[in-house]
Amino acid sequence: MRANYQNKTVEIIVRDDCIKSITSYFNENIRYLLIADERVHSLYGQYFPTIEDFYLVKPGEGSKTIEEALKIIKFMLDNNFQKEDQIIAFGGGVVGDLAGFVASVYKRGIKYINIPTTIIAQVDSSIGGKVGVNFEGYKNQIGTFYHPEMIIVDPSLLKTLPEQEILSGFGEIVKYGALFDRQICTDIMKERFDISRGIYRCIEFKIKITEIDEFDTGKRQLLNFGHTIGHAIEAKYKLAHGIAIGYGMYLESKNEEIKKTLEAIGFNFNIEFKGLYPYIAKDKKIHGNKITLIDLKELGRADLREGYINEFIHQ
Repeated sequence: MRANYQNKTVEIIVRDDCIKSITSYFNENIRYLLIADERVHSLYGQYFPTIEDFYLVKPGEGSKTIEEALKIIKFMLDNNFQKEDQIIAFGGGVVGDLAGFVASVYKRGIKYINIPTTIIAQVDSSIGGKVGVNFEGYKNQIGTFYHPEMIIVDPSLLKTLPEQEILSGFGEIVKYGALFDRQICTDIMKERFDISRGIYRCIEFKIKITEIDEFDTGKRQLLNFGHTIGHAIEAKYKLAHGIAIGYGMYLESKNEEIKKTLEAIGFNFNIEFKGLYPYIAKDKKIHGNKITLIDLKELGRADLREGYINEFIHQ
């Protein structure tokens, strides 16, 4: 697959077990810096024998900070990385966002390859060019649009995911079903969902909408479904991203089919979230007191609407 953007065409490879031959995708004449989280590297680092330089971060959102980005930049400067060298991001959304952000600013931009290892990263965050870091406890406050040269998706990497990461990833898959294809939700509820085929389908949707609206000024904002409340839940209650977004989708839409789909994969709705408004008020999508919200007509059909931040005053 290819995603064709204004200034770059991104090759997207989806292939089971390609991790075993991952170095065949690299150029032997290029120096690479492998940026990975410690857990992922401990599981799969042996598949990168030709990569001599690596930088490891601790798993989790705590690594997605401007301070960590600056540490990586210092490491690259200290080790004489040049403009023609490249970064390989190997991990989930945190590593992809962090490494992509560093690539976008180091020497005014160097090339990078993204190898996402979580469901969320494979179906969503690795595609579309959004990179960045959190700041002062708020999500994605510092960032850019910067596409990788290549995205390599290997669904076999998901076999070693912790249970919470799987649940988090399915929250993001349900988002695509809710927005674009109710069959995804139906298959999940009826326990006939195929993960490899589902990943491919979600990627197709992500490519299509980001090609239409690369810089998030129109239809791409549909992908923010659940994120206004979800990011607040994530920040305050420290839940995994996709889990927080799952709850956010239901709280923003009150759609019972979404609730049933999420319950089918293990979401517990006997939870009450309070005190979210201060976090929502910092949402980067707010302009004045207005915010673009998603109006879910039914599963598979959604539109954008203009809303007001005061709609969330009681959250």
